Amino acid sequence: MISRRLLASGVGAALLAGAAATSTAAAAKAAAPPPRAAPLHLFAPGARPASSGFRRARPASVSIQPLRVTPRPLGSATSLRATSASPAPRQPSSISATPSAPTLITSFAGTSEDDAIGRFHTDQVLAPPDTNISVGTSDVIDVNNSSLYFYTRAGAFEAAFDINAFTGLPCHADSVTDPRVVFDSASGRFYFSVSVYVQSTGSGCVVLLASPASNVTTGTWVGYALQNADTTNCSPCFFDQPRLGYSDSIVAVAANEFVGNTANSPGGEIWIVQKSDLIAGSSNPNSQTVFADGPFSAQPVQTFGSSGGNQYVIWNDSYNGTGRVGVRDFTGQPESGNVSAGSAQYAAMQLTSGAVMPAAQSGTAAELNTDDDRLLDGVWQNGTIWTEGGTNCTTSTVANACINLLSIAANTSGTVASPANQLVYGISGDALYYPSIGVDSSGNAIAVWDQSSASADESIMVAGLSCGSGTCSLGAASTLHASSTYYDPGPGICSPGSPAVCRWGDYSGAAQDPAHPSDIWVAAEDSDSTTANCSSNECWSTYIGRYTYSKPSISSISPPTGPPTLSRTVTVNGSDFLPGTTATFGGNPVTVSGLTPDSFQFTVPTHSGPGALHTQASGTNGTSSLTTSDRYIYGVGFSNDARGDLAAVNSNSEWLKTASGNSFVGPSPWQNNTPFYGDVAALAGELDADFAGQTVRRKRFYLGKRWLVFVPGDVYVVRASDLIWAYHESIRHRLNGIIPLWTTHQLSVWEKSGRGVAMEMKKGEVDGALQSVAEA
Repeated sequence: MISRRLLASGVGAALLAGAAATSTAAAAKAAAPPPRAAPLHLFAPGARPASSGFRRARPASVSIQPLRVTPRPLGSATSLRATSASPAPRQPSSISATPSAPTLITSFAGTSEDDAIGRFHTDQVLAPPDTNISVGTSDVIDVNNSSLYFYTRAGAFEAAFDINAFTGLPCHADSVTDPRVVFDSASGRFYFSVSVYVQSTGSGCVVLLASPASNVTTGTWVGYALQNADTTNCSPCFFDQPRLGYSDSIVAVAANEFVGNTANSPGGEIWIVQKSDLIAGSSNPNSQTVFADGPFSAQPVQTFGSSGGNQYVIWNDSYNGTGRVGVRDFTGQPESGNVSAGSAQYAAMQLTSGAVMPAAQSGTAAELNTDDDRLLDGVWQNGTIWTEGGTNCTTSTVANACINLLSIAANTSGTVASPANQLVYGISGDALYYPSIGVDSSGNAIAVWDQSSASADESIMVAGLSCGSGTCSLGAASTLHASSTYYDPGPGICSPGSPAVCRWGDYSGAAQDPAHPSDIWVAAEDSDSTTANCSSNECWSTYIGRYTYSKPSISSISPPTGPPTLSRTVTVNGSDFLPGTTATFGGNPVTVSGLTPDSFQFTVPTHSGPGALHTQASGTNGTSSLTTSDRYIYGVGFSNDARGDLAAVNSNSEWLKTASGNSFVGPSPWQNNTPFYGDVAALAGELDADFAGQTVRRKRFYLGKRWLVFVPGDVYVVRASDLIWAYHESIRHRLNGIIPLWTTHQLSVWEKSGRGVAMEMKKGEVDGALQSVAEA
């Protein structure tokens, strides 16, 4: 809902006369423009726009306006809040412990209204924050209201942007609201949407942008200003709460229509955008197809993996006393002119309440607004849609704000099963609101929500979620972060009357980690006691956490090799290295240093001779499995001149045998004039037992009594009958520009990562031992 729109308690849309939000703590805030009087759109069952038709509505007159924006950080950096320890979990006894509890990997403070005001001044005096999170391979984005904050995966601040300046405010707009951001692993891009509008008239459009493939804080974002296609029913048209999703080849944006600044909603529009055109910034007029007359608060889902070309769109269809989730699948592509909306399908669920009861908080009579029962976001993975919203429920004869958690079977053919798996969850005496669900690559789900009561300030709660056979269960909940005070920003943000009801939400966020898909990130609003640019109890903030169900995994050791005589520090890369992670090397404990969720270091000791030893990491969720990726390889020093042991080479450039007479399955032709290069089958007894019978690639040289070979996917040292040095004085070989020249004095081997390892030996002989290992 629009950031400057005020709270209306009760059922139905209401119009409030807003007053300026005041601050006794900061002149900047005192000078802020007043939040405008405007409706908050709450709908009781039967009162919401009931259309679910999605009429194709892209007339020729609807233009597509391309945008190109380059982030320019504004304002001076101010100190962000230090990460505080999580308080003891508030554990209600009524929670079912069926799913296991996810483990917190890391957490840190995110955006705060106080910090945003300090950086960007009065256009950040806004509520609620509309908290949303997305995670890329390198960056974490916390988007709130009118600001984008970027963090490293370790939680270090990178950059912050004022969304007003970032978008350039197309469509003659002067304000922004309801931002969303998601990450698409298939394209490697972030997609960002926000509603832009003119305060005086409500007229506006929706901005949709795609990030560059890298350097997201400095590169150019490209996209479109999505225009109103329903001018007959909505003019001027304000687009409330744009919702963002994507699938195989399209990006979908849906928004609620409101006629100007009135409470009149004809329904919703949805824009189907060609993903390839969005990424390229193409102004092709066939880049989008627009549908109107859609249901209220339609939610395109994010698609993890391929959905068979289906872009699912969901909504709460609880009209006229019937509890159900509406689902449509959109197929086709705008550039082909064949986008179509499938027939509406329905998954039955328990009837939800329309408007949701406000939430009490400790230390004040002021309550927090919890909005209504719309679905807040959605994800599809492996045939299941996960979604959530709010509703009222009764626990121990007491009515409370509760959370509505759902999963719906929806296959790649566009078929939806009924009923939905559902859990309406509440706690007697507590209010639960603004949930979000994240799912990892194995289908494990995590729910995050806000929770408060008359005796407890708001806390951000997290629990495992499992669904099936028509129902869902929550595991034991834990507290990610607890607000240190209540939230009461006063008139303008809170409704008049007693008790005052203050804007909160409008949603929380959860995101699968694309670099480590076994992990889920969450973010939600909390209350901020900072007073640099706010009075106490007046401003909001956010908090971010990364969770997992998985045991540690190791993806690589760097550097991966070295001589047995060398003790060196190596870096272990992987995921889910929780605080307190321990490690062993070759079965012996080692001291871990530099621990992060994705890496740590230890010192490799010297070794008695050549070999390969495993590294294992252990933590709360278990011990990493043994793989070839966790092995450190001790190489071999050279002794004696082995040029006389070269294998015989015939006139066809075929390697026949070694000096000791062991023959190989061949012939194995040279490639690119490089000796002893090619795929050959290993003989029994020649390779280590765990590689016997595999096809290996002998590359360029051999290490005494062992072969240094390449097996697709990794490098191994394996047994061989003799030392053979690939000596060929005339060869000068270029290795794809990585190692400029290959001579008799440099031997090389490819690693899994694609880097070359150059081993330089003493000129003319090999008795000088290994001189150096240089990674190029």
